Amino acid sequence: MPDRSFLDWPFLDTAHRELASALDDWCATHLSVDHGDVDAACRQLVTDLGAAGWLRHTANLDQPTLDVRSLCLVRETPA
Repeated sequence: MPDRSFLDWPFLDTAHRELASALDDWCATHLSVDHGDVDAACRQLVTDLGAAGWLRHTANLDQPTLDVRSLCLVRETPA
């Protein structure tokens, strides 16, 4: 399991820790490595992330600003 001690940094709050934990759980059950067709696997991953609502943290058109801390967590957690 990756080191998650950075979640205790003072500029991340409870909502960020909950987001990272929920995304960790989602990744544990939804991510797999498909070496057969990488392009199709990437398209499916983005589709699945969007369907699960994770991509709203990357481009939220309903809000005037973007929470960059959440964006970073959503970008790095599946990696």
